[in-house]
Amino acid sequence: MKKFLKSDIIFIDHAENGKIVTKKFKPNSYDLVLMDLRMPEIDGYEATKWIRKLEKEQHASNIPIIAISASSTKEEVQKSLCSGCNEHLSKPLKKDPFFKTIFRYYDILKQNRN
Repeated sequence: MKKFLKSDIIFIDHAENGKIVTKKFKPNSYDLVLMDLRMPEIDGYEATKWIRKLEKEQHASNIPIIAISASSTKEEVQKSLCSGCNEHLSKPLKKDPFFKTIFRYYDILKQNRN
């Protein structure tokens, strides 16, 4: 993902696990979250639920969250969407589908910045 997004205008922040996600995340401080579902301590499902709860409590706009997982079973996709993810992408990521997914949220990203 970092290779796909390498740019002078894109800031990438990384969290090694879901617990760090909950410490770093502040509503409206990120434009997009790429959430690995299989993380230690707190998995991506719980981290996503935590983000959605925080956004609701603070009346913040919903940031697009794209789940990233090696599994793409119907159950896994449904579980990620039910946890609050907007999309589910399977590993290994392919550049074209990855960017098409991100660009679907361009208007939301622009709106959240204003």
